[in-house]
Amino acid sequence: MGVNGSSSSFDALRWAVRYDAQIGGLVEAVTVWDMPYGVFAPAVDVNVDLENAQDRQTREIR
Repeated sequence: MGVNGSSSSFDALRWAVRYDAQIGGLVEAVTVWDMPYGVFAPAVDVNVDLENAQDRQTREIR
């Protein structure tokens, strides 16, 4: 399932984890983003803290 960082996506993730626990399934949460490009694209920090993002998703589903 996709997680975009919004509160509703974390709600959906928590629901999926609870549901899968009941049926013995497995949730694969995926977070992706598009890097803007081109002359008029805003500056973007490409040094994403992957560990921090993973920790936040883990905290959200507990």
